[in-house]
Amino acid sequence: MSEQALVARFREGDAAERTAAFEEVHRRLGRGLESLCRRMLASRADAEDALQETFLAIHRGLPRFRGDAKLSTWAYRIAVRTALQRRARARRSPEEVLDFEPAGERADNVDERELARALDRAVAELRPSYRAVFSLCCDDALTRKDVARILGIPEGTVWTQLHRARKELAERMKGWL
Repeated sequence: MSEQALVARFREGDAAERTAAFEEVHRRLGRGLESLCRRMLASRADAEDALQETFLAIHRGLPRFRGDAKLSTWAYRIAVRTALQRRARARRSPEEVLDFEPAGERADNVDERELARALDRAVAELRPSYRAVFSLCCDDALTRKDVARILGIPEGTVWTQLHRARKELAERMKGWL
């Protein structure tokens, strides 16, 4: 089913069709949005809350979704904005604890798990704009053009921030390489 048909089903359908359409949106976008929220926020609880807030905003906004951008681009933009707002709120609190596990598949080898944790910590230490660009480009494999639309920045800025993020990560991961 196309995105347009999915949105139309959500807008025009009865309660059961709306529920089914939203479940399909969740199925299609949930994993990527979860990954983005986890990468952008240091706390697992904050990431889970941001993901829930994102899906609430998507649910509320779907009736007004114009279709100027792809549904996924629109949803990722909501997730980025939500994660940044949550990060700002967390910054005001006295404690910020890195309590997440490595993203992706669990490593069988202890050294691989340690490397994954070190990489996750290094990504978490990136400035928020670099982390957002890095996560969207590398974790979610979005095009730089889509990332630019999601973040509302020029495509050249995406290239620059991605390059700088990778450079910082390489510096931070020197001991592992």
